[in-house]
Amino acid sequence: MSRVLDVLLRNRNAGRRSICAYLNCGDPDIETTRALIELCNQKGVDLIELGVPFANSFTDGESVINSHKRALNKGVEFEGVIEMVRQLRTTCSIPIVLLADFSHTVKARGLSHCIQQAKEAHIDSMLLH
Repeated sequence: MSRVLDVLLRNRNAGRRSICAYLNCGDPDIETTRALIELCNQKGVDLIELGVPFANSFTDGESVINSHKRALNKGVEFEGVIEMVRQLRTTCSIPIVLLADFSHTVKARGLSHCIQQAKEAHIDSMLLH
């Protein structure tokens, strides 16, 4: 079983709700994102949904769109997100679901490549939109 399913089933069986925090990677910067994930882990957040910033996120609200812009302006892309998680995994085991845009992020790099990179970084799951 995956860590995502493990935590969800454990909470369900205990009559607890699961808490999943969304963070857009790279806003305000990669180091802060990593620190926030570590803090979430320490405070008992069950899962992290980690967004990979991309241009043209027109279906998101203004706050998320602006977050994407700030992260992209700092050069944060898929590869940087993967590397941050890879480094994070030496100290933190909180389940991470990577939220990535297929058209702008995954398609250009190739689905197999992205899945392999996520697997090697010990990302628990990918949600493509």
